Amino acid sequence: LRVDNSIWLGSFLVSFFLIQSVSLLRRSNIICLILGAGCIFNPNVILAVERCNDDIIIFLLCFGIPYLISKKHVQNIFPLLIIWALSAMKYYPICLYLIFLQNKITKTYKYIISIIFINTFWFFIHKEEFLYLKSRFPNPSINLYTFGIKEMNYLFKDINLISFNLISKDLLFVVIFLLAVIVIYFFLNKEFNIINHQLSRIKSIEKEYFLIGTLLIVFSYLLGSNWSYRLIHSIFLLPTILRMISVNNKFNIKYRFQKVLFLILISLTFGSWVCMLNNETALILKIAFNFIFFALTSSFGFFIFENLNDHKIKNFFLKSSN
Repeated sequence: LRVDNSIWLGSFLVSFFLIQSVSLLRRSNIICLILGAGCIFNPNVILAVERCNDDIIIFLLCFGIPYLISKKHVQNIFPLLIIWALSAMKYYPICLYLIFLQNKITKTYKYIISIIFINTFWFFIHKEEFLYLKSRFPNPSINLYTFGIKEMNYLFKDINLISFNLISKDLLFVVIFLLAVIVIYFFLNKEFNIINHQLSRIKSIEKEYFLIGTLLIVFSYLLGSNWSYRLIHSIFLLPTILRMISVNNKFNIKYRFQKVLFLILISLTFGSWVCMLNNETALILKIAFNFIFFALTSSFGFFIFENLNDHKIKNFFLKSSN
């Protein structure tokens, strides 16, 4: 593209991105709307808009995926091709194949076989390119505009957490993160019936948005260090959060799951804006807010996934225990 063309194309992509982002806001009380707006209009989004990189294109195409997923398995070739194309642009959209493991999608096993075959074939054809990309895997130094589980090392840089070399610090923090997710899940599971009832009142498309956003950002968080503009995908969480916190447009955090969702909003908003302080304290707060945000989001994401699958996984473990 010439410079003239890139300017109008970039303007179109950014404008379309902002329109889609605002469209994900839902009628709610003033507190949640302010926090939701803070999740959309923040330094991370400004960084993404300034660079106008591939992550905005990924966001725009992911916006349409829930509308393309169909009960008729033949029609699902279109969202599959979109995810395949997005995975060719960046590594992290490959996790979106998991959204096809839904109860409403017939003949799921065909998708699993097709996905494995296509990606294996693709890998062997472009093996050298993959190895080259692996050597250039993004690993930005820790700063106010990055995120990743590896940043937890910064909080404990002066503490010898491991006196033996059986496990690396990075792996240790992943284990701690997963344990936190499990603890939060069991904390919320006491309200399983209430959560399921509330989720049943939300459109499947909005729940799929939550799942898409969770997969994209948590996968990136656990895999390594990333530039914070990738957090634009957290905007996909807003429809479900705003609907479940707000009851009749009134602020309501009566239940545990509502408190968790409100904490997700708080940690995402403050974690995005704390960089304005531009000091070491801000960096520490950002890392802590990110850990809380990703742990809470991952835990609630399991309930979304279970709801979309009619609780097949939970029922399987219950039958196994009996």
